[in-house]
Amino acid sequence: MCAFYTSGLKTVLIDPIFDRTNFRSEFRLHPDTVYLPQFRLLNVGVTTSVADKEYNSLTGTYGLIRSIELLDGNQLIDKVEQSALWAGFKNYKKDNNYSMSMNSPLSGNNMGSVYVGSAALDSGTPADNEYPKITVVGKVARTKIEANTTFKSWLAVSELLEFLNASQYVPTNVYKNLRLVINWETDNTKYLAVNNVTSQTLPPILVVDEVVNTEVMSSMMKSYPGLNWTAIETDSVVVPAITGITGATVGGPTTKTQSQNFTLNGFDNKTVGRMLLVNTPTSPATYAGEGATDMAKIGRAGSFSQNAQKVQVVVNGSNKLPRNGNTRPNSRLALLNDTWGRCNTIPCANDIGMVDGEKHVENFSFGRSSSLDYFGIDIREKVGELQLQYERTGIAESDASTDAENRLAKYNQQLTINVFGEVAKSVVVNSDMSYNVEYM
Repeated sequence: MCAFYTSGLKTVLIDPIFDRTNFRSEFRLHPDTVYLPQFRLLNVGVTTSVADKEYNSLTGTYGLIRSIELLDGNQLIDKVEQSALWAGFKNYKKDNNYSMSMNSPLSGNNMGSVYVGSAALDSGTPADNEYPKITVVGKVARTKIEANTTFKSWLAVSELLEFLNASQYVPTNVYKNLRLVINWETDNTKYLAVNNVTSQTLPPILVVDEVVNTEVMSSMMKSYPGLNWTAIETDSVVVPAITGITGATVGGPTTKTQSQNFTLNGFDNKTVGRMLLVNTPTSPATYAGEGATDMAKIGRAGSFSQNAQKVQVVVNGSNKLPRNGNTRPNSRLALLNDTWGRCNTIPCANDIGMVDGEKHVENFSFGRSSSLDYFGIDIREKVGELQLQYERTGIAESDASTDAENRLAKYNQQLTINVFGEVAKSVVVNSDMSYNVEYM
């Protein structure tokens, strides 16, 4: 690895060969050379029709990317769909210090936080803004109408594409027509804190490091061994809305349990490692920004808590969890941490027990209460058939016109469950330096 950095490198800025605002950008890399895998994007951001709009506190500008693909001509090498949701989870599981010092300033999210005590609480009854609180750190990134003053970010492509994360180097004598394609997100609740503005993406710049020592470059090209890596692939299912609970005021039931069975075909005949379930809301009233003065919120980019949620994953006919497991928020969070590593969370981020808008909750949730409820599980098996058993309990809305009660719609609405899974893949290089991309 040392030889790469002592052999001479050149940093190259590449403009897109195609760039259409709010649609797609495409970069093409040079043939017959060697790149290091630390690809990064500059100038990623948006202008908005009204100035000073905050970026989504979970995703920042990573939420602008709907999907990202690395291709060699028409050969797909690596791809991530629903990239905004995946990037949001990656930001959620970063160390708090790193979030405060690096990730938040670079990408415009707001995931770093600190605890602030309250002297007023010790001396008497505090005012609304004097309660102890966990609060975000630093200035929230904001948009402008003009491109030269709006927030623009630095993004690591390897945060999204695991092929690059696993590579030591990328030789373009093997990948002769290497292309990076970005499809931009059109749902602004995944990258902004409000949804009452229009936005325009800026033209991005790709930055790569190229080996310039011809002798070392030639040796690296000839000795390229191929690669084994875990790609991130996706599937999704739709959980229908819960109906028929009318509330005690009219004599109807106040709760109703819903059980659904789904078969996920997207992982058939693939060796799957860890999986992640993201509860994506579909009712705009439950996640949309409410005004220009709102704090940065997570919008539709997180994973919404559901009342009495129970998940079972069945692989090749066998349950992966105990029959009555993971029904409590803390046990679900423990399973997530055991599976994916420690998450940078706060009280009630994966629980429905608090309602945003109450001063006690606002002081430590800053818009994240019940919006970061991910489910993780380790499969580590070749999948012949994968089933998802999902259960939740709806809650009655006795008066939908009352704001606090209307928020109960979060727990009754139609959900899209987006499933991310680690899938083992490999590039097998042949003697003539051609190659095959295969599932393992």
